[in-house]
Amino acid sequence: MVIFCTNSESPVTFRKPEKKDFLGSRTRETHLLPKYEVLDEHIEFLKEDGGVLTKNDTARFEAWQQKSAMGHWAVMRTVIPTEIWQDW
Repeated sequence: MVIFCTNSESPVTFRKPEKKDFLGSRTRETHLLPKYEVLDEHIEFLKEDGGVLTKNDTARFEAWQQKSAMGHWAVMRTVIPTEIWQDW
C-alpha cells in the first residue's frame, strides 16, 4: 500500500507514465501503475481501531510506533552483520 500525503486542498492527480518513466526496468513497468485501488467504502472503520488518523492527532500512536520500531531494529540487527552496521 502506498499513501500519498499533501498539505494542499486540491486532490492528488497522476499522469499516465511514459516509457522513459520506467527507466528500462521491468519491475517499474510492472508495479508503477496501480492495479487495485482501495476506496473508503471498502474499509470498515471500527472504533476500537483508533479511527482515522488525521494531522495533529498522531501522538496517540507514539508509544505503539516506538515499540514497533524497536522490534523492527532488533530483528534487523540479527539479519544484517555487525560490519554492515559499523559502515552505515
